[in-house]
Amino acid sequence: MNRFRLSVAAAALALVAAACPGGIADAEEIGTYGARALQEELLLHGYNPGSATGQVGPQTLGAVAAYRHDAELPRDAGLYDVLAHLRYAAPRVVAKRRQTPHRSDPSPTVAAAQVMLRALGYFDGSVDGRDKDGATAASLARFRADRNLGGGGGIDRSALAELKAAATEAAGHSRTTPAAGRVADGRR
Repeated sequence: MNRFRLSVAAAALALVAAACPGGIADAEEIGTYGARALQEELLLHGYNPGSATGQVGPQTLGAVAAYRHDAELPRDAGLYDVLAHLRYAAPRVVAKRRQTPHRSDPSPTVAAAQVMLRALGYFDGSVDGRDKDGATAASLARFRADRNLGGGGGIDRSALAELKAAATEAAGHSRTTPAAGRVADGRR
């Protein structure tokens, strides 16, 4: 059984390596901070790189390959190129949504909330676009309580607006944090 799993993992890695020519070499060059930023941006655009840990693995490389394809980027575009395109390209490229989303699919809205809550010091969990354990909702509730915003509402557009305003205020200028307010449907 273990040989089978190993051969399946090796085949998946070979497929990803073929789709991502710079793969591991690019991952070493981009570093942990760049890899985390890349993973967060992929989540915000509706792709699933796994948790934003700063470690580039097969799932992240698969999400990069899917983004390269959807954005019509050259196959040899490096991870820095992909990150720059994710952040600054117009029009925005977002993942094609399934007809019926699966419960395990990451939510770009939850990922955006996680990024902003972490920047504001309310969230220390993994940015993965999921709130399976309720940590993101609990962090949002603490944020709202600290700001006397009321406890109602879940992780939705109004929550993102509140977080974006707080992030802007914390930054001390009118520009928002790179991830603030950007979710996969292209609306702010």
